[in-house]
Amino acid sequence: MPLMQQLRQPSVLCPPWRSALERSLLWFGDVHPSVFVILLRHVSVIWQDPQENLTEDIRAIECRLRRRAPQISEMGRQAQERFMLRASKEFMEKGKVSADVADDVAAELAGLFYQANRLRKSVLEGIIEALDVPQAASYLKALAELVLR
Repeated sequence: MPLMQQLRQPSVLCPPWRSALERSLLWFGDVHPSVFVILLRHVSVIWQDPQENLTEDIRAIECRLRRRAPQISEMGRQAQERFMLRASKEFMEKGKVSADVADDVAAELAGLFYQANRLRKSVLEGIIEALDVPQAASYLKALAELVLR
């Protein structure tokens, strides 16, 4: 695989020794926000009377998610690429990589983790707002069981 293509792989944030299932679930330090929507679709099947507008609300949440998640992932790939290029250049020139390079990428990744957490939070808020109280309780119970397994 060419070097530039290897650099575009999200190997730092999602190492290659993870299974395919883990890689699909892990996204910037926690579960991918799409897991929340998938769980909602599965849980809503057992409800007696789901609200009529629930399907529309789920679609709206998915639409926001499809717009934002790829942007965050791309920013992560770009951050990794900048780090690798800068670190390799510094290593070739000085024989070592300074702590400043690592600090810079750590600060950039911290910002990406913050954005990913905000996206997860907004997806969960959208889901909870779309549900009535008993549905929200059963959804949160299912989510807790999923996360704690």
